[in-house]
Amino acid sequence: MTVERLRLHVEAATDAIVTVDAGGRITQFNPAAAVVFGWTQDEVLGEPLSVLLPEHMRTAHAARVADFAAEDPAWRAMAHERPQLVGQRRDGSTFPAEVVISKVRVEGQWEFTAVVRDLSERRSLEEQLLRLTLFDPLTGLANRNLFEQSLAVALAEVTDEQPVAVLFIDIDRFKRINDALGHVTGDELLVEFAARLLANTRKRDIVGRFGGDEFVVAAGCAADRESALAIAARLQRAWQEPYLVDGTPITLTASVGIAIARAGGVIPDAILSEADAALHRAKDSGRDRAEIFDSSSGGWASTRLRIERGLEHAAKRGELEVYYQPIVSLGQESIVGFEALVRWRLDGRLIPPMEFIPIAEETGQITAMGAWVLEQACADAVAFRELSGRDLGMAVNLSPRQISGAALPEQVAEVLRESGLPAHRLTLEITETFMTGDGPVVLDTLSALRGLGVHLALDDFGTGYSSLSHLRQLPVSIVKIDRSFIAGAVYSGSEDHAIVSAVVAMAHALGLVVTAEGIESREQADALRAIGADQAQGYFYARPMPAAEVAGILPAAPVPSPPRQRGA
Repeated sequence: MTVERLRLHVEAATDAIVTVDAGGRITQFNPAAAVVFGWTQDEVLGEPLSVLLPEHMRTAHAARVADFAAEDPAWRAMAHERPQLVGQRRDGSTFPAEVVISKVRVEGQWEFTAVVRDLSERRSLEEQLLRLTLFDPLTGLANRNLFEQSLAVALAEVTDEQPVAVLFIDIDRFKRINDALGHVTGDELLVEFAARLLANTRKRDIVGRFGGDEFVVAAGCAADRESALAIAARLQRAWQEPYLVDGTPITLTASVGIAIARAGGVIPDAILSEADAALHRAKDSGRDRAEIFDSSSGGWASTRLRIERGLEHAAKRGELEVYYQPIVSLGQESIVGFEALVRWRLDGRLIPPMEFIPIAEETGQITAMGAWVLEQACADAVAFRELSGRDLGMAVNLSPRQISGAALPEQVAEVLRESGLPAHRLTLEITETFMTGDGPVVLDTLSALRGLGVHLALDDFGTGYSSLSHLRQLPVSIVKIDRSFIAGAVYSGSEDHAIVSAVVAMAHALGLVVTAEGIESREQADALRAIGADQAQGYFYARPMPAAEVAGILPAAPVPSPPRQRGA
């Protein structure tokens, strides 16, 4: 490249490029630097670099620059540092900056080039995304993700003497109110409902909204049922006070399901599942009432015990099945792989995953179940490849207990050897909750898995802070946008659209593939394609299906055509 062509490239660069001599004096300043720092080239030539990057922010890198200058003149390549510093503009204002310092020997003298990138917009976007992904935009309460993270912390401190009551609350027949009064009035009622929950709980309690008319509260209580019921009664009195709508009083009622978490390693999914089951019982019993799920008594306790005992032998008895949901390329609308999902057929009926997965996780049975699913999925992936002649991928979920096992990389390697599945066709899906535990151990395990050649996917991405703060550290190649953002993403001015767009932009900037989960309509598929998502899966394309049904669609390997809607 000629000197003139190089100069043109530097002049056209969008990042600030500043060249300094061995004494630290500025010798070159491109137009982008003038925009970033507010100085013209004539004003800064000959000035020390500290005019732009204050000395007290550069001391950590002084030794590194000195090492550059002291190295052998025959040094053959440039060395790089990527510190995140603070840049200073002409008006004295500062901005977060990423700085790449390089050196090169020119005419017997060392010169240094600082490429400075203003991170203000990125930081602002991350902060905005953080707010949107942790709090419900309508009520300001914690959303599902933040609530579950906070609940996990609370559950870690639970004792038998100081349990935590989780109340799952659903406003009775709220859809009718929305239909009769309109969504604007409905939203106003939800905001007031949320305010009453906050006003009647303690600061240390956790209050959240899971969407629609579903709210949830986690509150410390005494070690008895009456204490938990007293909390529900207090909240019921608050939300049953009349609401004024255009001067007309309206009364709301709500059903409450309560689960009590005591010591014993309870996880958020398990206690929420129990509270949800109690909520359904409250609705079935006439609504406007509270029901408690108590595993120490009969009824549900016997069902739970039956599930625990049944899971111990489910795989050996052939009761476990693996269902497969296609993963589709949004650009070509062709199947590129499948996600493996475990199902349990007991006494002739399929047990919903939410009924047995939390129990399997809590009891530790998920480890053996996960190992069985991995073996079956890899074997089926090889069969699918032989049937179709196509190199299709296979995604398998990992549980927290699986990844905490030191032998997981060896187990995966053995399954790949026995099945004959190429490592690059296997994707192991993890969730951001892995990063709430022993971070270094998790990273070591993930790095070992990635070293095998398999892909790692971060599931439910966009639902919490940990995914934002750790994404650059994780050896993942795929991010899967949580289904909770998909429905709203079709509206270009919505928060969901902003979140999905930001997630796609951030992922692509890091060279990652983006998969959208929960696609249920052509409108959603088109919106996600327009935003830039690479892949999708959901009921619009196909529901999870047994391996035998997958084999039926593989010879032609098209995307299953969803039924056309009338008028479409």
